[in-house]
Amino acid sequence: MVKKAILLMSAAALIGSTANAQLPCGSDEAYQRYKAAHPEVAMYEKQLEAEIAQNMKHMNLQKFARTTNVDENTIYDIPLVFHIVHDYGTEYLPDSTIFTLVEDINQAYSKTNTAQLAQVIPTFAGKIPGTTKDYIGKINIRFHLATKDPSGNPTRGITRRRSYVSYNAGDNAKFDQWAPNSYMNVWFIRTMSAANGQAAAYAYQPPAAAGNPYIDGVMSLASYAQVDNTIAHELGHCLNLAHPWGNTNQPGVACGDDDVDDTPPTKGHNPPSNGNGCTPANLYDSTCATGYAKTYSFEQFLNLYGEAWAVAPPKINDSTYDSTATFYVNYPDTTNAQNIMDYTYCSKMFTFGQGQRMRAALLSATAQRNHLFNDTNLLATGALQPLPDMAPVADFSLARNTGSATGDKLASDKAFGCANNYTFTFINRSWNDTIVGLNWEFTNGANPSSTSTSTVTTKFAQPGWATVTLTATGNGTSGTGTISRQAVYVADTTGMDPEGYVEEFSGSLDKWPMFNYFNNNFKWSTSTIGTFDNSAICYNNYDTRSKSYVFSSELTGTPQGDYDDLFTPAFNLTDARYGANCNLNFMSASASRTTVAADMRDSLEIWYSTDCANTWRLLTSLTRGTLHTNGTIEGFFAPGWPGDWALQSINIPPAARSAKTFFRFRYKPGADATYGIGSGNNFYMDRLQITAMPTGVNPTEIEKEGVTLAPNPTTGSSNLYIKGGNGTAQIRVTDIAGKVVFTAQQQLSGSVTTVEIPATAISVKGMYLVQVVSNNRTNTEKLVVY
Repeated sequence: MVKKAILLMSAAALIGSTANAQLPCGSDEAYQRYKAAHPEVAMYEKQLEAEIAQNMKHMNLQKFARTTNVDENTIYDIPLVFHIVHDYGTEYLPDSTIFTLVEDINQAYSKTNTAQLAQVIPTFAGKIPGTTKDYIGKINIRFHLATKDPSGNPTRGITRRRSYVSYNAGDNAKFDQWAPNSYMNVWFIRTMSAANGQAAAYAYQPPAAAGNPYIDGVMSLASYAQVDNTIAHELGHCLNLAHPWGNTNQPGVACGDDDVDDTPPTKGHNPPSNGNGCTPANLYDSTCATGYAKTYSFEQFLNLYGEAWAVAPPKINDSTYDSTATFYVNYPDTTNAQNIMDYTYCSKMFTFGQGQRMRAALLSATAQRNHLFNDTNLLATGALQPLPDMAPVADFSLARNTGSATGDKLASDKAFGCANNYTFTFINRSWNDTIVGLNWEFTNGANPSSTSTSTVTTKFAQPGWATVTLTATGNGTSGTGTISRQAVYVADTTGMDPEGYVEEFSGSLDKWPMFNYFNNNFKWSTSTIGTFDNSAICYNNYDTRSKSYVFSSELTGTPQGDYDDLFTPAFNLTDARYGANCNLNFMSASASRTTVAADMRDSLEIWYSTDCANTWRLLTSLTRGTLHTNGTIEGFFAPGWPGDWALQSINIPPAARSAKTFFRFRYKPGADATYGIGSGNNFYMDRLQITAMPTGVNPTEIEKEGVTLAPNPTTGSSNLYIKGGNGTAQIRVTDIAGKVVFTAQQQLSGSVTTVEIPATAISVKGMYLVQVVSNNRTNTEKLVVY
């Protein structure tokens, strides 16, 4: 992984500059975690080391008359693809940044980063002692943005995907991976997951990638794209380089080595807080390297340095070399703190030996690195071709909520608002070419209805879904790109009278817009399973992946961090009948997939707005037992009978009782901490209505039976509600043994009559029967006391 970081600073401030507090590379932690879980990696390590030794031998055992290694000047070309996983924030890197980055990487690998190399200290600016080899390695590995994607279609080597995973990224953010034996993949994200939280970037070495190709590639914070050779460092890991102190992420702790002879042993150097490790203490650190030297046999020296010993050839005579000779190399006692694989943030160079190791790894079949540069693959990926002139990919985003004292801290799209009242903002995000022209078109009586600016602010006169069309023109000859989609919902400002209104979620739901912001399978949709009929609304939340997904193409897709919204029409709650009681009632059915409380992370947030969606305030949040009323069901959950449904009754406070109150149902799915698999199950909602009954009264039960109890179960008293009727009702409560514990007579009011059953009458825990006789009709309900 890479080597730097940001704390308490915006990512925007880091791009192209040095951070105040630097984060390290996280490759070692990722590699060690993976190796601990997969012992077979050790086999790949041994296999790779044997191949590297053989490859270096093959590269260097040339005719002794040669004074340079013939393979050193062979350039190996590697196709690259960059995947930007974003939420339209600062991590949405422009194409130009990627192009510049590739140039920077290639300069580091071709020893043409002259400004940096001019600062290399004299110890490493010259020759390796006793050889003719420069210490600064010319790696001669050249990276190219692919010009053909895996399907053979033209590309500029960049993909973009919007995903909430960008905020909590690790291997689960490796969307859209192109075959790693054909392309070197690099991902840019916004924030690392907790497991990688102290890393600016990371990558897996070939032994781990060989065991699981779906994790192969570089993962990096976008804010480090151009910070101190970060990506060049990570690509070094992909080519089997370790940190100079070895495969740990604890620089400064113990002397270590990276199996490369010309990088002296070192403790390494922690990232400096000021982002500049070019201090004398670092540059001339000799803590671990004092007296560092190596003695080589004839063949070992030849494998490392070819005929570099020609400066003093060990000859028996003019035509015969002494193969029994040994060679002593007195390497510097100063550690190579300016090495790209160190953490100093003062990186300038690779060494000659690191280049030999990378090239040998590239020739290895481990993780199929040797397939990357072969002629067939270079042709298939178009790596050696110039970037094609392509039409732009038209794209746009919406202005975001920035959070406020109302509790809405999520920066979600501002995609819902009232006609003639709410201001919508659209931002051009087109890419894949230099954009020289834009044309926006809007429906629903927008003003303006068309424009050519980069950012557009508009209102809509007509309610309903508004379609936004953006056409982007590039500076090339490949035409234009167009996107057209129903991007926002314009709500009617006329508040609906909720009296008698019951939403069964059948028929048209044109006034109940659903937003699947990240275009995935976790979303709101209609259901054919209802409380008493064949209709309801459902949040599809069953994660079809299993724990084996970490070895497969299903690596990506955790629901953790997702959110989706369902909006209601406006309700007029100003009538006097809602002065005492005003409650939002609905039936729900859901289950969890886990019994681990810490993993029960699903929530249903219910928000309200009285100012046409300009401000949202949290009404309540359902979690754990209040949300998952059916306990734990690991398989696909769907309610099977009315008993699977539970009443949700929520008080609407006076502040929310306006002439046009909207409600927003925001579902946030969760996942287990270990695998990122969804820990929740499907959530169903039906029979939504607003009533003037007290909280907890089930209007459905009153409709069905005429009477209901609330709360039920109870720990104290309970209220009996009787709907309709005239005359006098006789109430009798008996315990399970038939003993009468409470009686009453109550004059019925014709609407809803309330009778309190006092706690003193039902003080013993257990079940009671409540019998109501009125109008020649008898109803009996069960009351549970606990």
